[in-house]
Amino acid sequence: MLACPVSSITSHPSTSASGTCCCFRKCGQLGIKNYQFLGLGMTSQKQHYQHSSYREKLLEHLFLSELLQVGWFKDPPIRVEVIRPDVDNSGYDLLLECGRFRRYVQLKRSHKARDPTVNAGLGKKKGGCVVIILFSVAGQGSTRTYNLRYRFFGKKNPEQCPELGETTGKDPNSGKIRKDTRILNIRWFDKPAKINQLFDKLFPILNS
Repeated sequence: MLACPVSSITSHPSTSASGTCCCFRKCGQLGIKNYQFLGLGMTSQKQHYQHSSYREKLLEHLFLSELLQVGWFKDPPIRVEVIRPDVDNSGYDLLLECGRFRRYVQLKRSHKARDPTVNAGLGKKKGGCVVIILFSVAGQGSTRTYNLRYRFFGKKNPEQCPELGETTGKDPNSGKIRKDTRILNIRWFDKPAKINQLFDKLFPILNS
């Protein structure tokens, strides 16, 4: 029988005799209609939600590992330097330097397509871009691993600023407008791609 990942915050039964979630509607509201797709085993569902920030960092490190390997195995090798800002209100999560080019990257992580909300400050950064890490799980039990694909938003030229539009986001709790945010249409992003293709989008001038 499968345990419902939201059973700890709901008062209704979590599973039926057949093992089907009885609070599917509530699960759907949380965006976890198929929580096994996220790599949640019967013993790891609670840990997954309690340690979501850990998973975010895990996905970030996997992304960087894949990106640096692509540069390393090019002929000749291309070195990418990774810099993190001291504060998180600069509009980006990572600064990637490759030769004389810079990419200010705001990372988003998701298992399905949705319109991401980003920091408006990113629009003032030459080379600013958004990378959505799309993750799925392969394998079973202790052999499970994450499969990653990427969606890219930004100017092809790393020396240009991205255009974020004018749609502002809202505070999820109060509903108040947050003037320092922008909602991007998911259709503005490139189609899901492997890390090799993403590398060429981040630094296209180096591959021309």
